[in-house]
Amino acid sequence: MELRASGFLLLCACTGGRTGLGMHSTLDASIADAPIDVASDARPPCTPQSCKGCCDATGECRDGNSLDACGVQGQACEICAKTPDSLCNKPVPGCVLQLKKCSAASCGGCCIRPPMSPVEYCSVTGRHVDACGHGWELCQACMTCKPFTLMGGTCQ
Repeated sequence: MELRASGFLLLCACTGGRTGLGMHSTLDASIADAPIDVASDARPPCTPQSCKGCCDATGECRDGNSLDACGVQGQACEICAKTPDSLCNKPVPGCVLQLKKCSAASCGGCCIRPPMSPVEYCSVTGRHVDACGHGWELCQACMTCKPFTLMGGTCQ
């Protein structure tokens, strides 16, 4: 039995893989040179429908919960300041600063002042539908938040 297996392997090696037993190679030169379709391996575009986090500059969906890639609902990721008072998506979406007092000097976006809280928050951009505003006014929730000048937004 061992001799037969060895002879079969030798026969295959000497004939280029053909055994002469009616088998033939199915590899055709036109198939070997054909381009490989990689579109099926491509990831879907990052959109509000496909991403619960945020979309980074390369179009990849990120979880949106880090200071390096902060955001929700398939919107563009924000890069938050790396300071001890920086938060991501707390208590509102996007980069947020936890402050003792939210003021024009400390916030270019809009302010969140929770009742009975010793701290206030600044929505840094003020351009989210859950925290829309500018000039350190109180953030508002609205259907659409349109960018306002360099910082902040206005409800539409």
